[in-house]
Amino acid sequence: MSPTITIQNSSKRRIPTDRIRRGLTKALEMHGLTEGAVNVILIRDPEMQEFNKLHRGIDEPTDVLTFPAPGFAIGELGDIAISMDFVERAAKKRRVPLSEEAAFLAIHGGLHLAGFDDITDDQRLEMQREMNRAAIEVGLTPEPEWTSMPHGADDA
Repeated sequence: MSPTITIQNSSKRRIPTDRIRRGLTKALEMHGLTEGAVNVILIRDPEMQEFNKLHRGIDEPTDVLTFPAPGFAIGELGDIAISMDFVERAAKKRRVPLSEEAAFLAIHGGLHLAGFDDITDDQRLEMQREMNRAAIEVGLTPEPEWTSMPHGADDA
């Protein structure tokens, strides 16, 4: 069995979603999450900023937010919000297609749902390894030092 992935795009940015779906599915399956549902929403920075302020108390946009379902409610694993504005900036810097950068963020969110964190350096390195392992499995270009890029003046 595989988890059910639903993708809603309210960003108005057209993007193929097959890489997002494949990458997220692989990240979840690699860590035993083969049943349940994940909702992915593709949004813009203003919406992401609202989510970040409401749920984390940080009044700025971010790249990806993960919302695990309480106690992994029956049939539900959680939700992942991805900022397409961030995806556009990061993909341009990394010189990769939008769908590939979005897939990396979906994999990142899926690993958070699987219990990974990236607060400490060791956690970040472990998450990078797992992200790349999932990426390679689904045919994405590995990025050994992938990390969330900060927002701000350098994003242009």
